Amino acid sequence: MSFYRMGLDGGDRGRGLPTPVEERYTSLCLSTAASLLTHTRDEILMLFKGLERTDIQPSDDAQADQPEVFAQKASEFAVGQSRTCQHKRYSHRGQRTSESVIDVVYYYPPTDEAVLRRSLSEDAGSALKWFDPNFWTVDINAKPATERMVSAIEGQRRAFKIDLRARTVSFKVEM
Repeated sequence: MSFYRMGLDGGDRGRGLPTPVEERYTSLCLSTAASLLTHTRDEILMLFKGLERTDIQPSDDAQADQPEVFAQKASEFAVGQSRTCQHKRYSHRGQRTSESVIDVVYYYPPTDEAVLRRSLSEDAGSALKWFDPNFWTVDINAKPATERMVSAIEGQRRAFKIDLRARTVSFKVEM
């Protein structure tokens, strides 16, 4: 369990070799911990005996944070067709614009305004086309960014991440 182990002889000490003494001590500790955890579990079950167990259901937008769902199901809809996914905090609509490209537009449900456009391509990957700077909090290399700073990185190589729950667009730019 540790590097500096007790050795049987003075020469084996600190070499990382297991000894029966350490194995018994480790076994004793694990046995005591298991017994305490078992008693705790039993007491918790007795304490909450009358309550029903409800399993936590995944959020309806757990999969929606990944617009790649459209790309995975691209074969299910033809060029020109679109699909809309409604969620509590936002909705997004994916439209297949060519054999290998799907454009995804995010909408804010209370106003039904577009707040972000991105493109998913089998060849070029994901590209951010446009976002509403008033709706999103923007950061560049984990630091707050202004519109001028965002404009300055448009031609540069960059990676981006969209966090729908926190309403942030994060850019990572080579400096």
